[in-house]
Amino acid sequence: MIRKGKDCYRRKMEHQLQQNNICGVWKGLKTISGFKEPKSQPVGDQGSHLPDTSTVHTLSCATSPPSTPPCSSLLLTSHQVRNALKKNRARKAAGPDGISSRLLKSCADQLCGIFGYTVNLSLNLGRFPCFLFTLYTADFSYNTPSCHLQKFSDDSAVVGLITDGDDREYRGLIQDFEDWCLRNNLQINAGKTKELVVDFRRRRHSPPAPVSIQGTDIDTVKSYKYLGVHLNDSLDWSDNTDALVKKGNSRLFLLRRLRSFGVQGPLLRTFYDSVVASAIFYGIVCWASSITDRDRRRMDRLVRRASSVLGCPLDSVEVVGNGRMMAKLSSLLNNTSPLYRTV
Repeated sequence: MIRKGKDCYRRKMEHQLQQNNICGVWKGLKTISGFKEPKSQPVGDQGSHLPDTSTVHTLSCATSPPSTPPCSSLLLTSHQVRNALKKNRARKAAGPDGISSRLLKSCADQLCGIFGYTVNLSLNLGRFPCFLFTLYTADFSYNTPSCHLQKFSDDSAVVGLITDGDDREYRGLIQDFEDWCLRNNLQINAGKTKELVVDFRRRRHSPPAPVSIQGTDIDTVKSYKYLGVHLNDSLDWSDNTDALVKKGNSRLFLLRRLRSFGVQGPLLRTFYDSVVASAIFYGIVCWASSITDRDRRRMDRLVRRASSVLGCPLDSVEVVGNGRMMAKLSSLLNNTSPLYRTV
């Protein structure tokens, strides 16, 4: 009966993989692995940051864009709003309003009615309530040899090179950005903003004075996750490797569970490529050529363990990194967009 049950489940998983039903696959894996959602409440807000003399700031901003013509033909139902609230990530940090994503997800049934009414009223009137929408910082730009503003969606990073203790341009850019946000009805979430300082001087000096935004001193951290990559104040990728190895080991457990249920061959390899390899090789173009030998050996051991589960050889970290680097360079060279310029 156990063998029969495993064979039945194997066929079900193969069908879901063939139909590209990733949601169904994950639900099944959570069931067989005994996964349970953590009961602890999310810890305080975290933001984004970069090297110092540089600093990186994550801004979560709310504003009311210009009014648009009414759109009475579009109507949201309570069911659609409930589904949207249920998709909230419970561990995601709260925004400037301080409302936890876990609360929105847990109370979706109670909130869907009033939220649906508010959105439909907004569509009928052609006006956006200031607490419903996010305005990005695309209109603000700054770029000099020693200071620039790096932006990705609503994650904004101020990066500055400070020489001989002269940080006037760096702090001036932060103040200009803060003033611009105030003029455009954007609220900077100072609690999610962090600063990462990389000191290239041989002699250690006293830490610089903290950056202040809206009267709040910004925390200085030794390591921070920015756009999925872990950066530290030594720029040695050790924190990033630790995170990748930990994530890879947890996903190898799921790979072994699939094999124990009889899933073999191409389907198991497809699961490895989409779930395991996508996690351990994330951002490999950035770090593959500059990680230490110790970190490279740790990553290669992880790949060899995956190879033993699959029963087939897998490329090492160096081979994968070189291949993806060449692919990225080829795509840049073959891109005829005027946004790219090749020399």
